[in-house]
Amino acid sequence: PILLFLGAVDGMLLYGLSEFVPNQIRAIYTTVPLDVARTFTFDGGFLSLGYITIGIIITKLKRFKVALIVTNLLTTVFVGLISRSTPEDPSYFEGMLAAIGLLTAANTVVPVGGIALVVPSHLLATSNLILAAIRVIGGLLGLTIFSVVYNSKANVDIPAAVVPILAQAGVPQDAIPQIIGIVLQAPQALAQVPSIPPALLDKILFATAQASAGCYRNVWYCIMAASAACLVSTFFLVDVPERM
Repeated sequence: PILLFLGAVDGMLLYGLSEFVPNQIRAIYTTVPLDVARTFTFDGGFLSLGYITIGIIITKLKRFKVALIVTNLLTTVFVGLISRSTPEDPSYFEGMLAAIGLLTAANTVVPVGGIALVVPSHLLATSNLILAAIRVIGGLLGLTIFSVVYNSKANVDIPAAVVPILAQAGVPQDAIPQIIGIVLQAPQALAQVPSIPPALLDKILFATAQASAGCYRNVWYCIMAASAACLVSTFFLVDVPERM
């Protein structure tokens, strides 16, 4: 059951990061596709490196409990740190993202290997199928929770940040709802609105980025809670070095 729980949390992290990190990059830092892909590589690239690293560590130690405790503890810490990201410091975001990518690999590798150690060989295929299904369910649950958390805050905080700027600039009241709708869906599309001068556009985009950072902070808090729950569960695992 603990390995299945780790698989569910791993699904939340993998699906959640794959969905929300690119969105956060576009909302806060850049909308240039190549730059978005480059920044997201700090997660995916180091995740691949993490698979190799955790495999070597567990093979050498012949134990996975301590490795899981350490990686989940550090994951929880770095997720908390990345929640403090701001539009002014993309390098900080990239550094934290690289650390998270490296560390989350453990929760992907260990459940698969752990099941092979505790399940009879004739049930191995069925067990891996169940683990894969649990991982998908965890991912879908995570995406749902993260979406609700982000949207509920964004629908309040982003208009609250942008409306005063529009009012101060003398934008007609009847045009504000339309502009807010564009801001919530695709802020960069405001450049196509002729009534918004470049100086005002820059102020709106900056305010939107600042508000979005706060909204994504709540998503990272949810991810941190999932990682912390994963950390607690790892204390109940039992190593089986004689089978490794």
